[in-house]
Amino acid sequence: MPPLLLIALLLVAAWLVARLPGRVPWAEPLDRVLAGWPLPATAFVAAVAVTAYVWGSLDPVAVYHDEAAYLLQAELFARFRWSLPSPAVARAFEQAAVLVTPVLAPKMGPGHALALVPGVWLGLPALMPLLLTGAAAALVVLVARRIAGAPVALLTLVLWLTAPGNLVWRPTYFSETSSSVAWLGAWWCLLEWRATRRGGWLLGVAALTGWGAVTRPLTFLAFAVPLGVIVVHDIVRGKQWRQLAAALTLGTACLMIVPFQAWRVTGHPLRSPLSVYTQQYLPSDVIGFGLRVASPQRTLPADIARVYQDFDALHASHTLASLPATFGERAAAIFNMQFGGWRAVLAPALLVGVLTGGATLAFGLSTALLVVLTYLAYAHLPQWTVYYLELLPVLSFACARGLGRSLSWLAQRLRGATLPRGAEAVAAVLVLLLTLQPSAREVVAYRRRIEHLTEYQRQFFAAFQAIPERRALVFVRYGKGHKPHYSLVRNVADRQNAHVVTAYDLGAAANDSVRREFPDRTVYWIDTAQRQLQKIVFAP
Repeated sequence: MPPLLLIALLLVAAWLVARLPGRVPWAEPLDRVLAGWPLPATAFVAAVAVTAYVWGSLDPVAVYHDEAAYLLQAELFARFRWSLPSPAVARAFEQAAVLVTPVLAPKMGPGHALALVPGVWLGLPALMPLLLTGAAAALVVLVARRIAGAPVALLTLVLWLTAPGNLVWRPTYFSETSSSVAWLGAWWCLLEWRATRRGGWLLGVAALTGWGAVTRPLTFLAFAVPLGVIVVHDIVRGKQWRQLAAALTLGTACLMIVPFQAWRVTGHPLRSPLSVYTQQYLPSDVIGFGLRVASPQRTLPADIARVYQDFDALHASHTLASLPATFGERAAAIFNMQFGGWRAVLAPALLVGVLTGGATLAFGLSTALLVVLTYLAYAHLPQWTVYYLELLPVLSFACARGLGRSLSWLAQRLRGATLPRGAEAVAAVLVLLLTLQPSAREVVAYRRRIEHLTEYQRQFFAAFQAIPERRALVFVRYGKGHKPHYSLVRNVADRQNAHVVTAYDLGAAANDSVRREFPDRTVYWIDTAQRQLQKIVFAP
């Protein structure tokens, strides 16, 4: 939708609101609907439906390396395992973000993978990211409605659900789908606790913050600071020391899963899988400024090395002197997550919302800003905005607050009198209708984007699944044109019964050693340039 047309339509919406009769017959029923359970329920269903449509499957390809690692970790947890023994030929099973020695285990914290387990058990791995997105949508509405009323909550939902950042990053296995729920849920519990002073709500704050911390540690380090200030301030004023002690105990108990995981995977509670992986492969990929010069303990396969080849240059250029430019680039990328494309015309409403939002919105914005500032300690490409997915509800709410106030102010000026009851709800519904068509077009466009993004891997994995034998071993040789971000060598949690096990083609001698580790599997070979599976028959 052209920006000028959208502005004109918004002005028409304000004029229509100004022309409402003194008593709107359907205002009270609309208010009741928006104030009751149908609004969060509708938000849940709409978010699941939109994300499922964009993703296109309940068993979609894990596109990026980290997605595949999270899914592998969830499959291990579903089998009540923290790790697997290292393969006999470890270098044949190298996988980004996954240790292959001294054990085989993903490098990630356990929070998100634990949330994915029910979907793995049901054979629908995308189910939990979809349900988590639905839960996040319901919480977006509940928090926004609690702070600013139902009309603003409806506008917030519309702006949040179809934001470019959500359409890009929510149809994935990335951990931010879990951490978003932890973030919003902790805020909801905080609001309830401050209103009721019941200790159970504070325990909810502690549990959800703990879950977030074992899912996205750096994000929740920044998240917990403003939240902790508010909680301690209120505890001191109310002298509710027992509640604080109980919350701290529960939060600490949640965090104990991290050293427990480290002990089960690496043998030492203070040596995390992430630290081992970093030492083995990417010693320069650490928090800090400038390049840390150190030699990796293991050599990455050529395709994964191509993915990481720019990391040294990225860290070398990430200095204290470059922080202003880095902050500007990342802020612009985050802005585009929310206001990319035609939504840029709504950016002035964000400014209005920020200036008139009050203390609660200031708390949310300060938390979001602190997350951005905290991540300045880590070098990453500006376009890797998934790190900031949790910030979108804050930006959507601020914009919705500003848009609602701007429309109401304009309509009141046109009317020359106080707006009738239900006018804000009518304005929210009109904005929903105005943005429905461009938002729907974007949803379709992002579905096509994912279809294009996954086409390369889907073709190969479909060929692997079509292998007629019950158990197969496929050696993969990457030929010209291989896309290194989209690996075909994936470890499996059930080596014994998995239909297909994939491994790097390392030459006859190494391949023979791998084959001996899987003696009951039919052996295939594929060169990605030829895109044809070849069955290998060995002489008896």
